[in-house]
Amino acid sequence: MRRLASIAFALALPALAALAPGCGGGGPTSLLSQGGKDYGAIRFINASPNAPGLDAYLRGNEYAHDIVYAQASEYVPVKTGQPYAEFKVTGTDQTVAEAGIGIAKKGNFTLIAVNPASEMGTLFVSDDYEAPAKGNARLRLLHVAPGAGTVDVYITAPGASIAGIEPTVADLAYLGSSGYLEAPAATYQLRICPAGTKTVAIDSGPVAVAAGQVLSGLALGDPQRGVPFSALVLQDRI
Repeated sequence: MRRLASIAFALALPALAALAPGCGGGGPTSLLSQGGKDYGAIRFINASPNAPGLDAYLRGNEYAHDIVYAQASEYVPVKTGQPYAEFKVTGTDQTVAEAGIGIAKKGNFTLIAVNPASEMGTLFVSDDYEAPAKGNARLRLLHVAPGAGTVDVYITAPGASIAGIEPTVADLAYLGSSGYLEAPAATYQLRICPAGTKTVAIDSGPVAVAAGQVLSGLALGDPQRGVPFSALVLQDRI
């Protein structure tokens, strides 16, 4: 079962105190609400190792074109309801993954092509664009690396040792989410290890996080299929 832990570090960066799902100050202000009409917004990500470029369709209409592996489309407005979504091989009518999804008014959403290309599926998540408290940022972690099992995630100051400390997010299963974590704006390093170990499989290096940002970090990759582990960081608040 996934669990969250608090971390504080005694370096020059602000302490990462009580790192847990947080609520932002101020109300949500979606930039894609279509002036109050019945619209939400969606983006598409190709996280399927060895997959070709993908086109994303809703209700039979193309919304994003040629999304290559480890890339995301921009958010695009879409009318509310329960559209049928499809990923097709770019430039063809070959559907490789499909799902029914739900779009709520003024909601932001992400549809991800997941699993190896030979057994591609989808992961649909709701994105929270609410602003964090003043001086803070928010980060969500999504585990979409089919080559990794359950993992532990460490968020620390750059270069800090993870020996002897508890993971920030423990036991995060494949296709799982940490939920949004709130912390002071600073520069952090994210390291992902097989659960119960300190063996780093994915290392983000230093990542500068600015006040007011709301981010999603995706763990990607499947070395057994020749696709190395990596991380993709996206802005959820635009």
